Amino acid sequence: MSKGISATGLFCEDFRQEISGAHTLVGIFSDTITISDVPGLFPKLVAYVRAGLSLDFKPSGPINIYIVEATGSRLLVATLSEEMLKKSVSDAKQKGSPAPGVYCASLSSPFNIPQVGRISLEMEYEGQTSALVSIDIKKAAAGS
Repeated sequence: MSKGISATGLFCEDFRQEISGAHTLVGIFSDTITISDVPGLFPKLVAYVRAGLSLDFKPSGPINIYIVEATGSRLLVATLSEEMLKKSVSDAKQKGSPAPGVYCASLSSPFNIPQVGRISLEMEYEGQTSALVSIDIKKAAAGS
């Protein structure tokens, strides 16, 4: 990814923003999920991304977050605006924090699974795309 951005992502079943400002992530998915029926669905799928920024990061556009389905379709699920990125860096400098950052959590309910394969989470900035996490979706063997 671009110099000045370090990001991580994950898929989980639910997300809560606590009164304290903490995030609670529930049911974090492993790298492989076996489902009984294809097509199928997840009742809920949360795409969570945390992007750390360097103090000298100078945004030149938004960060877009996509879920890429097993079919290859890219679904835009969040945009972190250039203004939001600038404010995060500015606020961190004012507070004396060494680690500015932003996050997003996008809930899809339900999330349809039309076929087996890989679902991934990608971040795009300045025309560069980085894969953050993926889940391999497999169909359970008959009788299991």
